[in-house]
Amino acid sequence: MRSPSPKCCLARIAAGSFPAFLLIFLAGACSDGETVQPVHLDLSGAGAYSVGVTTFVFVDTTRSTPANGEYPGATSRTVITEVWYPAVASGRETGLDRTGAPFPLVVLSHGFSGYRSISTFFTEHLAGYGYVVAAPDFPLSHLGAPGGANSLDVLNQPGDVSLIIDRMAGFSSEPGHLFENGIDENAIGVAGHSLGGLTTLLVTFHAELSDPRIDASIPMAAVSCPFEEDFFRNREVPLLLIGGEVDLFIPFDTDPEASYRRARSPKYLLNIVHGTHMGFTDMNIPDSAGIELMSTALSESDIREEEWLNLISRIGNPENCESWEARHVVDVDDELEHFEPDRQRELVNIFSTAFFERYLKGKDEYRYFFTSDFTRGIPDIELESDP
Repeated sequence: MRSPSPKCCLARIAAGSFPAFLLIFLAGACSDGETVQPVHLDLSGAGAYSVGVTTFVFVDTTRSTPANGEYPGATSRTVITEVWYPAVASGRETGLDRTGAPFPLVVLSHGFSGYRSISTFFTEHLAGYGYVVAAPDFPLSHLGAPGGANSLDVLNQPGDVSLIIDRMAGFSSEPGHLFENGIDENAIGVAGHSLGGLTTLLVTFHAELSDPRIDASIPMAAVSCPFEEDFFRNREVPLLLIGGEVDLFIPFDTDPEASYRRARSPKYLLNIVHGTHMGFTDMNIPDSAGIELMSTALSESDIREEEWLNLISRIGNPENCESWEARHVVDVDDELEHFEPDRQRELVNIFSTAFFERYLKGKDEYRYFFTSDFTRGIPDIELESDP
């Protein structure tokens, strides 16, 4: 679901103050003088809905799971998926609040050695605003995967995202199901972090792996450096790239920023000035600690950099990407000086919610959040937009 809009101005924010509560009067949003319907909003807080949660085990018998270390593989793919949704009461297995149904569906992809509930700050927030949010444990890249977490299975993960969309859409037409008539099949969004951000880009734009049902895409700190301009020409999907300026895993300039330059409009680039890689998760640890965890996972699955670069060459140009070793030089004292994961997560929620409200629910007034009228008062972001 997309809404046309006038092109709004570039907003690069270097100074100002950010109010504790975003009570916003939406008016005069764009540089061409057009106004939007005034409305009061606070996207930093909880939404109007209570949040329910449930778990599904989806099995795809048409695709196999490769062998991985001591794990022999399987003839099918099993995708355990956690789902958050607008509910009549908060808790597990509570009923769907049907007052706003059907709801858009968003699929969130975790990063390497992540897991389905690693970013509940995001999944619960969106569910409170009227979204059904599904987050899988990918068969071989999640923490605790058989044989050890393996990033090389990433090319199979877009198919897992499509599987989830298939099954959730099927529930919506199943009489008596929790999600009967609860999913809007014409409003499908995807989001993902790190390796999950790569998954998100693949399922959005890749010539063979993309899912044509996807209407909006948010890669966060995504591995995106391999993709050239042609990659983004396969489909026209609204894109919000989010990155952290001090991310020790994914350099902002070679990945989110470079991808923004190569992508087609409508596109947005959000730079969280003191943002880290781990700040896109619930884990309150700096990137230096995350690097230690990832290194342990890598050694367990015995993935070598040359294998990763070989995979990258299958989907893009590895020459665009820095060596992984070059990414891990860090001054820990400097890193901790501006460590504010709660603030980072708040910013992610504000802009992600506004983006999905506009492109999945068709609320064009939410373009305000991507104009200088809104962002000029936020000192810890830089935003570019090409609607």
